[in-house]
Amino acid sequence: MHRRTALAALGSLTALPGPASADASHPQLASNYERHGAVIDGAAYGWDGTDPPRLLRRGIAQLAVSRTAWYGVTPGGDLLRWSAAEPAPATRLRSGVARVAAGASGWIAIDRDGTAWQAAADDRALQVMDGVVDASVGDSAD
Repeated sequence: MHRRTALAALGSLTALPGPASADASHPQLASNYERHGAVIDGAAYGWDGTDPPRLLRRGIAQLAVSRTAWYGVTPGGDLLRWSAAEPAPATRLRSGVARVAAGASGWIAIDRDGTAWQAAADDRALQVMDGVVDASVGDSAD
């Protein structure tokens, strides 16, 4: 019921006019326990629990969420982290990123060349694998 309430505020997610991508359960959604997000027409929206969705940041192609932060990949491949909606600043973590997944234990970014990078809460990324096409953080979806 909580999810339906929040999603109803975004309208019909099955009839979006543009592409959307995220890290959990559905290509248009990202979720980490009570924190949720969606990318609609290049804008990241987020909500906690049953709160109404709010615009977080424009210029986002793919979204991931953790308990304390939002992560977004821009169309140009920059991986950003932020903890509050714009105009609050975002921190650029990496460039050349194709996808990101996040959860309570940290994040995984996949570069456009298939290199996977993993970081914990300190955001210090370590290269963990090559030839990767997709990844998830096991503690990210509810």
